[in-house]
Amino acid sequence: VIMGNEAGDADSIISSLGLGYVQSLAYDTTKSTTTTAMQEKNVPVIVPIVSVSRADMSLRRDVILLLDLAGINVDKLLYMDDDIVTSHLL
Repeated sequence: VIMGNEAGDADSIISSLGLGYVQSLAYDTTKSTTTTAMQEKNVPVIVPIVSVSRADMSLRRDVILLLDLAGINVDKLLYMDDDIVTSHLL
């Protein structure tokens, strides 16, 4: 789990997403698409989480603009208050 500080400002959110991406480059998962094959190779699951609630993201217009310019859909990200995050990751 990669998460920025709880303030959820632009640099924190962008940094956690960027670090998650860079760390994922260290593992060649293109040849191992099944969960079993990835577990056998000890490939970690790298999960960047936006450190604000999904509803509060709409207030961070600077972050939305930056992510949009990078081609990242904010609706597809994981947020602090998502069920999967609260029940399984944190």
